[in-house]
This record gives sequence, C-alpha cells and structure tokens, in this order.
Amino acid sequence: MDTVRRTLAGLIAPVAHRWPFRAWLSRPSPRRIVLVAIFKDELPYVLEWVAWHRARGFTRFIIGDHESSDGTTELLEALDAIGVLQRRHVATQENEPTQVSFYNQVARDFHRGADPILGFLDADEFVMADGPRAADNLARRVARVFRDDRVSALGLNWRLYGSSGHVRETAGPVLARFGGHARREFEKNRWIKSFIRRSRLAAMEVHHGRLRTGRYVDARGEDLEPEKAGSLHRTASARWDNLFVGHFIVKSRDEFDRKKRARGSAMDRSGVVKGARYVEVHDRNERYMPLDRRALESLMKEQTRLLRRLQTHSLYGRPCFGEAWIGAETRTLDGWLAHPGPRLDDVRITIRSGTREWHCSARETGTWRAPGNGPAWPKLTFSLPLATLEQIDPENLEIRPYGSSARLRLV
Repeated sequence: MDTVRRTLAGLIAPVAHRWPFRAWLSRPSPRRIVLVAIFKDELPYVLEWVAWHRARGFTRFIIGDHESSDGTTELLEALDAIGVLQRRHVATQENEPTQVSFYNQVARDFHRGADPILGFLDADEFVMADGPRAADNLARRVARVFRDDRVSALGLNWRLYGSSGHVRETAGPVLARFGGHARREFEKNRWIKSFIRRSRLAAMEVHHGRLRTGRYVDARGEDLEPEKAGSLHRTASARWDNLFVGHFIVKSRDEFDRKKRARGSAMDRSGVVKGARYVEVHDRNERYMPLDRRALESLMKEQTRLLRRLQTHSLYGRPCFGEAWIGAETRTLDGWLAHPGPRLDDVRITIRSGTREWHCSARETGTWRAPGNGPAWPKLTFSLPLATLEQIDPENLEIRPYGSSARLRLV
C-alpha cells in the first residue's frame, strides 16, 4: 500500500494540491513500522512483549537472539516459524557493542527501495500511553507523527518503573505487576528510544540515531530539545503526554538479581555495574499508574492466541524423537525426526556449535511408529553437507528441530 501511495503521489504531484485525498497519499501505514530488539535470556518475558505490541497495532518484528541459553532461543524460533516475527542469531561482537552492531546491520539489510520506520527497543521496554489510551492502536499514533515528510525520527522518553515493593517474583504480566514509577522530573526519564526512517538513518546508537537529514521530534510532532547541544541521547525534560516507553528495568528484586544482574548488558563494555547501588537508583515508585483494564485484557487475549498458534503450528512444547549421524561416504550430516500432533508445512533443523549456528530443511518421507505398536507419526529426514559446518567437530554439535527444545542424539 505504501508503494501505491508513493507511485500515485509522483504521478499527480503537479496537481496534488487540488485533490481532497492528498493527505492519504503521503500517510505512512503502521505496517511500515518494524520493531527491532535484541533479547538475551528473556524467556519469561518474550511472549508478553510480543503480545503487547501486537495488541497495540505493531505487526512486524526483527528480534536478535543474543546467545540465549534459558529457552529464549527455542521460543523465538517457534514464533519465527509461525510468522509472528523474524528471529536472527546474534553473536557477541568484539569491536563494538553487540546491540549497536545489530541495530545497524538490520538497517543495512533492507534493500534500497524499502523505507520502513524502524523502532529500536529492548526486551524490558514497551511502547505505552496513559489511562484508557493505553488500549489504543499505538502503532497508528506513531505512524501519524511521520505523516510530515520533514520528520525523520521520533524520540520517546522513558518512564522508569520500579519494583512496586515486590521482593519476590510473582505470577502475571510485567505490565500488571509493576505500576509504581518514577516521577516525571527524575533525570533517568530523559533518556529516549527512537523510531527512525531507515533511508535517513546514517548510524544508529543505543538510544538515538544520527540522521542524514530531517527533524527529530517528540510524539506531539515538536522538535526534541536535547539535554546537551549536539546530543540527543537525552532530552532537556521528559514528555509523556502522548506516548512514552515504559522501562521495566528492575521488576522484583529477586528477578533483578537472578536475571538482569547475572546476564549483563548487550552494551558489553558499557562499564555499568548493576549492583546494589544500581537498584537503589533505578527502583523508583513515587507515582502509581495501574495498567488500564481494557489494555490488560487485550494483552491477555493476544498472548492466549499466540500460545494456541504455537501449539498447532510449531514444534514448541511438542515431544520430538529422532537421531542424526555422519555419512562417511557422502560427507553429510544426516538425520530424522518424528513428532506427534498436526503436520507442519515447514520444518527446519537448528545446528549449533558454541556461538555459531546453521539451519537446514527437513521433509516428510513417511511415518514412524513408537516402540510397542504406538501411534504412527510423521517422519522427516534432513541432510547437510559437512563442508557447510566449516571444519567444526561434529561431535560438539547441538542438533534439534527449529523451535523445539528436544535434542537429537548423534549416533
């Protein structure tokens, strides 16, 4: 649709001022917005993050999986398999922060004719609005800011959420458990996260991008006022009156100690030590704003829909059986797998060694019956040339179906 708009706009540009639907031709669609994030060991929070943003009108996601080991990888693969998001394997970079490297690689990967609006977030950050507006289509609100062709980037301030007094982890969504947040004047809220037209992005940093041209505005369409001249990491003051980014950086103290502090930072060499002092500074609960009931209900409904799709259209949570072996004569890694449940159109195999990863397709070649005259299940086979593995020792490979935690034994 955006291509149609641009084509029509070019054809009638000389007389566009006479047409009543001129605004329609230049209106960016929410479908042009792509949320880009990097996750590492975020298993308890992945589904909520995706479900919240889908419920708020965002439909396109590119997620970097940064060497996760807690099951995040398998869930992201399964969400990729059912078409909800695009998962990319991310290895730690030595020459620059991994997060920055990933952001810029994503921007470069779009072909020259594509010009999406890229929204750069973290797994503990949610695009939000206050009160009943929290249940609105927030993607449409973001797109509305970019109707002005002079706008190249949108910066949204943080709202820093604290633990709400929770010491231990409790059940339920993050957005429902933690309503306590810092007052607007708190200096950490002046950090921004950004939505940027890809064609005008010269280079992305963690919080803001360096633009080739155009305006950097807030959610009201007004120019951002930087805290310091020449730097848009932080603004002179925080604005929450239309949109903001809820930053659930602490959660409960138990969750922070077990997950955030132990995991470290995608910034790698940022120098930030996330100890007791870090928690003391960021655990702010001066104001309380519970999530709107309708917004919470839409979140839970979308999360339930995603779980049902995972159960019926992916291998996530299903038992899988199979094995793999090295073909000495063919110099291939071969194998088979079988699974219960509905047949799947596209099944892939993940092969990992350390921080490196490969994939190959599996195709149905018959049925497999469990010992003891069990039920017949679809049997799929796969083959991958050993040369693809680039001199990796096959004995050190992890082999499993894409989106499944089941490991296939190398025999």
